[in-house]
Amino acid sequence: MHSLPFAAQPSDGNGIDTPVARAAAVAVRICVYAAQTPSAATLDLLRRQLPATAQLALMGACAISPEWPEAERLPDVMDADRPHAALVVAARRFPGEDLVLVRADLRLPDFACERLLHALALPDVLGAVALDGARHPLLTVSQDNDVDAQRLDALCFAYSDRRAFDDPAFSGDAMPPLSAWHGERLARLGAERLRDKDALDAS
Repeated sequence: MHSLPFAAQPSDGNGIDTPVARAAAVAVRICVYAAQTPSAATLDLLRRQLPATAQLALMGACAISPEWPEAERLPDVMDADRPHAALVVAARRFPGEDLVLVRADLRLPDFACERLLHALALPDVLGAVALDGARHPLLTVSQDNDVDAQRLDALCFAYSDRRAFDDPAFSGDAMPPLSAWHGERLARLGAERLRDKDALDAS
């Protein structure tokens, strides 16, 4: 499992595929999940933060919202507040597609999803997360916080190494609310096995 700071910039010509290049060859699906139905305003704000050309899926309680009529709907997600549960359902429904899992109430900085997708072009990357979810939780719409998403993003960029790092301590039981997954590699491993450290180490 690889961890990527929000600060990572697009490729500077080092031979790694960019998100645009991958998008031309691989389907990308943004999967938005929640255990409680988000408001229209919440989904409208989130929609403006997502890649315009990506395919969409609304999962769990999001699926009963009338918003985003073009999105696929997957209402039957047990424990829809748990990202791993949502990922298992999404991987079965959209096998081989690159997936970006987003909790509905997140406030994302510009190009957050694109940066995670960029990390998937690196060799052997199964998944990518933006920040450590336990120590640096992402801002939510309902959270009263003086630091907005754009400011947090700028601080991360200023102090980051602007590269991906392997995360040997990753666990499917403690997935952050925003993550991206390489469709082909995830299909080979099986999303259910993300809780199996031996399987992850061997992948």
